[in-house]
Amino acid sequence: MCNPALAAGASVLQGIQQQNAAVDAANRQNAAYRENVNNSFTAFQDENRSLNRRIGQESDAKAQNSFAKMIEALRLQGRAQTAAGEAGVSGNSVSALLNDLTRQEGVAQNTISRNFENTKMQLEDQKTSTQATFKSRVNSVQKGYAPSAGDAMLGIALNAGTSYYAAQQGQDALDVAKSNRVQIAKLK
Repeated sequence: MCNPALAAGASVLQGIQQQNAAVDAANRQNAAYRENVNNSFTAFQDENRSLNRRIGQESDAKAQNSFAKMIEALRLQGRAQTAAGEAGVSGNSVSALLNDLTRQEGVAQNTISRNFENTKMQLEDQKTSTQATFKSRVNSVQKGYAPSAGDAMLGIALNAGTSYYAAQQGQDALDVAKSNRVQIAKLK
């Protein structure tokens, strides 16, 4: 049977090894957590940068479309005035035609602006969702928590005491068994 002091000492060493292993595991987990936060933040920045670039591109496209519609409307009005002048037509019918062309340009400009605003709102919503995605990515990896030194010492002490007690009980039982064999041998 094992010496109770040796059993308690082995238990202490085992407890220290377990504490060190738990601290190492917590350190590895914290390193993984930090790496995940950094990667999540980089992805968040990249997604926002891409969405901001897209908003800029949509704004440029809106300006180009708006300018093109304005030029087209001016051409149509110029042709209408030229045709009316060549035909010798004037008055309310020419004014109505020019007003209708101006109205059509206004409708086209409103459509271009409305489409841009809708696209911009959708992209802004996507930017908002990137914040939720960032938080979700960060929360997908938990921080590591090592047991406190006090808890570890208490656990080591309890395990050492339990090992000592169990070894002592085993030693006592062995002593009783030996004593019983000696007494039986004397009776024979």
